[in-house]
Amino acid sequence: MKLNVLKQLITYLLTLLFTYTSMLKIIDYQDFVIKLLKSSILPTEFVGFISYFIPTIEILTVILLLFKTIWGLYASFILMCAFTFYLVLLNSYSNYSGCSCGGILNNLSFKSHLVFNIFFIVLSVLGIFLYSSENKATKK
Repeated sequence: MKLNVLKQLITYLLTLLFTYTSMLKIIDYQDFVIKLLKSSILPTEFVGFISYFIPTIEILTVILLLFKTIWGLYASFILMCAFTFYLVLLNSYSNYSGCSCGGILNNLSFKSHLVFNIFFIVLSVLGIFLYSSENKATKK
């Protein structure tokens, strides 16, 4: 029973995170594009594609989390690792230290943002482990 609550909590938190960030990017699209351009680590010719790709992949991840949870957890893990890698690159090689996440996440310091991302990476891994364990148990 408690494991089911934990699995649902993990799924809901990740769903909330990606719904929040994708909607902010869509609602304030111009600001999102400007922040991507300021980063200087992304080639400007790819910013247009990336500005559509990221919110789209976040929305697809939400759909996966809701309907194909284990795949959504894998997508969440990959996205959070990619975003963390981007954040480290941004902090290491760009004069612009802001992120393009949107909302309250923009106000986090680098260290706070790194901790935030690692927390959601760990949640994704824990969710994958819990759902995989359940699937193995039901197949026996």
